[in-house]
Formats: sequence, C-alpha cells, structure tokens
Amino acid sequence: MAKALQDAGRAPGEVIVGGIDLAPATIDGLEEGYISTVLDQQLYLQGFLPVTQCVLSAKYGFTGLSINTGSGTVTPETIGALVPLIERGIR
Repeated sequence: MAKALQDAGRAPGEVIVGGIDLAPATIDGLEEGYISTVLDQQLYLQGFLPVTQCVLSAKYGFTGLSINTGSGTVTPETIGALVPLIERGIR
C-alpha cells in the first residue's frame, strides 16, 4: 500500500490506510507513516498453538481447542517495539 501511495504522489498520512498482517513492506509503511494501523494477527501463536494442540491431543486425548490469538492493532507509534521481536521470529 505504501508503494502505491508513493507512486500516486501522496505524502505520508495524506490518505488514511489500514491493513492486516505485519509483512516487511507493511512494517516499512508503518515506519514511514504511509500506513495508519494494521491488525496484529500474532502469526507465531497461530503456528505454535496448533502444534501444541496436536501434541496434547495425541499424548493426553485433549479434544480440539478454540484459541483466540488476539486482535490487537499496530500503529506507527507502536511498531518500533515489535520490530526486534519480528526480526527474531517471535512475532
């Protein structure tokens, strides 16, 4: 989205833009101010928790779990704290 806004000659913050997922281009757009907010899907948990569920089911007979991994938002003001965790594969 940031690239499209840049190509259209728009300045950061001139158009309010939101999105989903914290892909590298989205992180750049947040840091540059082109993207206003992004839904944080917490992909690490979406990968880790199903594996944990499989182990619990196979080993202890637990039935399927319904786990909400959250629905937070990330903004240009909050992305800085997450970047080191994203680079380490934690977030």
